[in-house]
Amino acid sequence: MWATIFYTVVGALAYLFGLALGWDTLTSAPVPIAILYFAGLFGLTIASLLVGIWWFVGGEGERRLQRVLERRFGEPLPASDQAG
Repeated sequence: MWATIFYTVVGALAYLFGLALGWDTLTSAPVPIAILYFAGLFGLTIASLLVGIWWFVGGEGERRLQRVLERRFGEPLPASDQAG
């Protein structure tokens, strides 16, 4: 859980840092290009957040990993203490 939080915070900071570095270029670009860029960035951000919520918060990643490990090693794993 802590690793997920750490990488989420680092990713958010990198996202904002990249946006800040490109701000002058974006504000000097023609308006239609800036709108298209921000619309694309917004869409990708929302899609990434939704996938992240489904995968990490919803527990899909842990369930898939558990299935793979059980298939590989042939014995059921105990329930995770981190769930819930």
